[in-house]
Amino acid sequence: MLKMFNQALSTKSEVVSETADGAWWSRIGDLMPVGETIQIGNFDPKIATFWLDSGKLKGVLLESGSPEEFKLLPTLARSQPSIDKVKLQSAASVEEALEIARAAL
Repeated sequence: MLKMFNQALSTKSEVVSETADGAWWSRIGDLMPVGETIQIGNFDPKIATFWLDSGKLKGVLLESGSPEEFKLLPTLARSQPSIDKVKLQSAASVEEALEIARAAL
């Protein structure tokens, strides 16, 4: 929690939106992600960005994921598992990257 203007604000956020072409995206994790980003995919048809700080997963942005993949995001954000950065960077697809993150839970 972050105290601002005499109110307690959550430092976690979840944003879900639909793009003009009907694709869905979701970003979940720390409100102000810190650390480095690792991007997987090239919008063909999916893309994901993972925020890592000191080896811990701090947030994920996923576009055009399946319902099961979107369902995984809140669990990852709450757990903030330790992730093998090199293994995540070597993922050949968004699905593989999400499986690496799921296995870290």
